Amino acid sequence: MKKDIESSISDLENITSNTEKALDKLIQASEKAGASSSSTLFGAAGGIIGALAGTLIAPHIALSALLLSTPLTALGIIGGILVYRGRNGIKLEKMIAQNRIACNEVLDRIKSLPDNAPQDVVDGLWENYNMLNGAYRNQLAIALSPKEKSKQGLMLPGSS
Repeated sequence: MKKDIESSISDLENITSNTEKALDKLIQASEKAGASSSSTLFGAAGGIIGALAGTLIAPHIALSALLLSTPLTALGIIGGILVYRGRNGIKLEKMIAQNRIACNEVLDRIKSLPDNAPQDVVDGLWENYNMLNGAYRNQLAIALSPKEKSKQGLMLPGSS
């Protein structure tokens, strides 16, 4: 009877120790996840959903879980990030990329001008560069502004 009690106490101490270790690891993982961006967390959630879907679907279509869950995990990560960004975030990224390409093109043209290029040509290219950046800033302000209902009183491009 005494051995049973000692054995039970020992088992309880082991369980307590293992629980503390597990909680410490969960706390560390939570702190790491808390420091991550929302898009990273959406990607991780999408990856988990993709992995679970691959694992659950694989036996029903006679495929290895590894063969199916790996691509579904990748698709889940990508899908989670795209869902987080939303249509407006993707449009904003596209605007930024297009503006960067156009500005770089104008800058390349300015740099490639000969030293004896007419000043009006140089000035015209710089004007184009400034116009591109001004248009981009206006589009960015509109894209990042609140919804139509709550724009009242804001000084945004195109509003009067």
